[in-house]
Amino acid sequence: MTTTTVTDALLAFVIAAGILYLRRTTPASPLRTLWFVTLAVSAAGALVGGSLHVIPMSESTSITAWGALYLFLGIAISCLVAAAVGAWRGYAAARRLLPFILGFTLVFSAMTQFTADHAMISAVYEAAALLFALTVFGMLAIRHQSGMALVTAGLLITITGAAVAGVDSLNVRFIWVFDRNGLSHIGHMIGLAVLIHGLRSALQPALQQQNHGNSRTTDKRGSGAG
Repeated sequence: MTTTTVTDALLAFVIAAGILYLRRTTPASPLRTLWFVTLAVSAAGALVGGSLHVIPMSESTSITAWGALYLFLGIAISCLVAAAVGAWRGYAAARRLLPFILGFTLVFSAMTQFTADHAMISAVYEAAALLFALTVFGMLAIRHQSGMALVTAGLLITITGAAVAGVDSLNVRFIWVFDRNGLSHIGHMIGLAVLIHGLRSALQPALQQQNHGNSRTTDKRGSGAG
C-alpha cells in the first residue's frame, strides 16, 4: 500500500471529522448544508482516488474510475464556487447559481472524457474555479467578515498542496517515502483543517456574531472604566 493511498484515506477521514465538528458547533442553515455537500463529495473523491492506487482494475474499469474521480472533483469545485457566492451575496444567489454550474460541470466532465488531455483540461477548469473562490473569500476577509481570513488561508494552503502534485520528481522521506501525491494530500489536510476552523465562525448567525462583537466592546469599555 502506497503513501498516496494512505493519505487519501486520511484525507477522507479528516473531512468526515470536519463535517461532524461543524455539525456540532454551528447551527443548521442552507449554507452549512451546501458546505457539507462540498466536503462530503471531496471525501468521496479522495476515497475513489485512493482506490485507484491499490485495487487491481481492468483498463475499462480504470477509465471509469478516473472519470468518476474527475466528476467528484468537479462537483466539489462547483459547490465550493456556490458556497463562495453564498458567503458573498447570500444563499438565495448561491441557490440560483448552483443548478447552472452543476449542469455545466456534468456536461464539461462528459466532454473531457473524449479528449486526450482531459486531466489537463479538468485541472485548468478547477484552477479557474478555485481562483474565483479564493478571490471572493479574500475580498470578504479584507472586509473583516467573520471566519473568512481562515477560510481564505485554508483554501490557499489547499491550492498550494494541489500544486505540489504537479512536481513529478518530488519525494520526501519522513519515516516513509512520500511522493508528490502523498505530500499534496498532507497539504490538503492542513488546508482543510484551517478552512473548517474558519467556517465555524463564518456559519454562525449574523445576529449572534454581532452580539458577540458588542459584548467584546462592552467588556473593553468596562475594563477601561475600571
